[in-house]
Amino acid sequence: MIEKIVNQEIPKGYKKGKHYVIPENWDDLVISDIVRFSGGAQPPRSEFINEPRKGYIRLIQIRDYKTDDYLTYIPIEKARKFCDETDVMIGRYGPPIFQILRGLEGAYNVALMKAIPDEKRLLKEYLFYYLQNGDLYNLIDRLSRRTSGQTGVDIEALNNFPFPLPSITEQKKILSVINTWEKAIELKEKLIEWKKERHKGLLQKLLWGHIRWNDLGKGLSKGDIEQRTKFISTGVPPKGYQKIKSFIIPDDWEFVEISKIAKQVTRLNKDNKNYVVLSCTKYKGLVDSLKYFGKQVFSSDLSKYKVVSKSEFAYATNHIEEGSIGLQKDYDYGLVSPMYTVFKTNNYINNEFLFALLKTENYRRIFETMMSASVDRRGSLRWNEFSKIKIPLPPNEEQEVIISILLESNKEIEYLEKEIENLKLQRKGLLQLLLTGKLRVNV
Repeated sequence: MIEKIVNQEIPKGYKKGKHYVIPENWDDLVISDIVRFSGGAQPPRSEFINEPRKGYIRLIQIRDYKTDDYLTYIPIEKARKFCDETDVMIGRYGPPIFQILRGLEGAYNVALMKAIPDEKRLLKEYLFYYLQNGDLYNLIDRLSRRTSGQTGVDIEALNNFPFPLPSITEQKKILSVINTWEKAIELKEKLIEWKKERHKGLLQKLLWGHIRWNDLGKGLSKGDIEQRTKFISTGVPPKGYQKIKSFIIPDDWEFVEISKIAKQVTRLNKDNKNYVVLSCTKYKGLVDSLKYFGKQVFSSDLSKYKVVSKSEFAYATNHIEEGSIGLQKDYDYGLVSPMYTVFKTNNYINNEFLFALLKTENYRRIFETMMSASVDRRGSLRWNEFSKIKIPLPPNEEQEVIISILLESNKEIEYLEKEIENLKLQRKGLLQLLLTGKLRVNV
């Protein structure tokens, strides 16, 4: 039956709608027949405060759906448009435009509008999913217009988009199927969060030797290991451990300057070779700049850029306190900005071990402290100072085992993230079929 509809045939029990072939017992409407839109209001910024107070209400903005870092409140008497957690909200401006949102309560500003359904005929939750229709998004994106210098939603196109409408009973059944998928994705996301927290714990304990790969082989019980970590958490080195500065590491580990295991490398791209240009990110390390940013943010003249070979490190000299350090693992040769510092290691250390260590919050804080105390006050961490930083150095064999454990843990997370991507793609396809009647639930 789905094949017939795809081929523009009309199977029994279906009819030709304004845009889709739909079930005969569905109403063939456009969105404005069943939904009205209410734009937000923008109070003066002079009224904004950043904490709750009696007589004030939260002002909801698009960014609030992603972070609580910028909470804003306004006097209740200045509020004009309101939403609650069940309301379906649309991001009017972009990029990206047409974000479909819900889950917050307060007054909302002009960057949002509320989609208000005729609730006798259309459930809010059904509307929420229908507005995520891929055909609708593509239309809005294509016809978006400029408003006050921003890309905005074309309201006329939105109002006139087809809305095939099943009965409330069938809407509920469709939502039951969708919610089953949503719960599966939510459970998978919670599992990933748990795995990530576990991975962070492993990083902290393994990279500093607070748990050892051969603990169980030495006859230590789980209780013995827990007792050790409790001691360490109080700042007291247990038997077999030493305290150096603020760090506690095993007695058989060294604590060495980076200069002992690495040296700076400076090779300019004098021949202007067309190597891939890399940028350093907080979480992923070195990435293809063009792919990551979606546009060219580097100079067209690459002759002064630095060459970074495979297995070499690079960090943003002026931004390392953000965690901007990477290990070049993907290309024989790449290029980084002249403002980067490049270095390579010797055989005393495993590159993956050093990379994992330097990406920890411990070292990010060390970088931040050293930059704020720099002599020239220009907020940079040059090699002369960077190379004096000390790191814990286990025997080579233990480095290898630590990294194999961490990489395996990371692979588990990556596998689960791919599973979620696939689930979301399947859900997207299922939504399109269910919300246009190509796939029916038991009715």
